Amino acid sequence: ARVAEVATAGRVPMRLGTSDSRVDVLLVDADAVTAVQAGLPGLEALPGLRAAGSVEAPDGAVPAIVGGADADDLARSAVLKWGQHYDDVPLAPVAGARSVPGVTDGTSWVVVDGETWLARNGGEPTVVRLLVDVRTGADDEAVARDVLAALGVADGPVDRVGVDTGPRVTTSTPGRVATGIADAALVRGLTVGLLAAAALAGLFGVVVVALALTIRAPERGRLAALLATVGAPRGITWRLVAWEVVPLLAVSVLVGVGVGALLPWTVLAAADLRPFTGGLAGPPLAVDPALPLVVGAVVVTTAVLAVAVATPRARAARAAAVLREGEQA
Repeated sequence: ARVAEVATAGRVPMRLGTSDSRVDVLLVDADAVTAVQAGLPGLEALPGLRAAGSVEAPDGAVPAIVGGADADDLARSAVLKWGQHYDDVPLAPVAGARSVPGVTDGTSWVVVDGETWLARNGGEPTVVRLLVDVRTGADDEAVARDVLAALGVADGPVDRVGVDTGPRVTTSTPGRVATGIADAALVRGLTVGLLAAAALAGLFGVVVVALALTIRAPERGRLAALLATVGAPRGITWRLVAWEVVPLLAVSVLVGVGVGALLPWTVLAAADLRPFTGGLAGPPLAVDPALPLVVGAVVVTTAVLAVAVATPRARAARAAAVLREGEQA
């Protein structure tokens, strides 16, 4: 659907205030990158490049996003040493960032608008990355193969034995990134641990219901027998069991839903989960509608089984035996 280029003008010296360093000068079409990477965090500064570049600076300064710069750095003078003669190229920092999605990350870089840079400095930048936004419904892997075929290159790292096999390109898709993160030992261990904890909590819930029914079984049997002697309908037995089980499960479900709704907000506010997602920002809260349905089905099944198991035992109590116990007492 869209393609955006990321080019480099080389790695050159830069003076920011009184600090010297070497940075990669990356050239982008701010509008194209913003369109391709729409929806990702960290793109807020890109429109500022094009807006600032459209205004002619009196000293010919090039608007730039400076890697790792803070508010104080943006107020300082920034100058690149570029070209064969290390000519001064003044910069006009418009923002500082730790990364620009799909373009670069870290601190040793500056991102400039390609059109503005070429108009003021010339040169022949080298394209080092293509950002591709696929059409809705397209297969990312198929698009990656088609792009490589169109470029006439192979996908993979450079031959380690030093044999010249032609240019090679490394491609990445969201599916590959997600698979790589999911295969990490930390993520696998956390996933298994959370699933095991959820299963154990469910098992404890079933055990609590079973214990509650077992402890109250004698008393329930006597009450059902006495009610039978005064003409209570036969269905009173399962109603007694349901009266014990349903409120217990209802309260537990309400409390569990409340804790389940509050806990993710607490975790997201207190913990940095980016190592588990590979993202530039913390993950948003997502609700899987299937999980509450599964939990609800488990609760209903537990209630039905509890009533079905406990009812015959309560009916087994004989009225005569219960009355005899009363006389002896």
